Amino acid sequence: MTAPARTFRILRGPAAPVCAVYYKTAAARDAAAARFAKLDGQNVALEEWSLDHPQDELNAGWACTGAVYA
Repeated sequence: MTAPARTFRILRGPAAPVCAVYYKTAAARDAAAARFAKLDGQNVALEEWSLDHPQDELNAGWACTGAVYA
């Protein structure tokens, strides 16, 4: 499997119009997560893609690495 162009993402809560948002850097992801947690009033999950993570159909290389709490 090849790495996606943006290997960092956030997963927003159900109130958000878009659930997954992708970023090129962890710093950009983390800053956006803080903004969205405040904007949405919901927790935001931080994820990272890696070949070391399970490559099954469910995970496809993505794993949760943290969260920003509302």
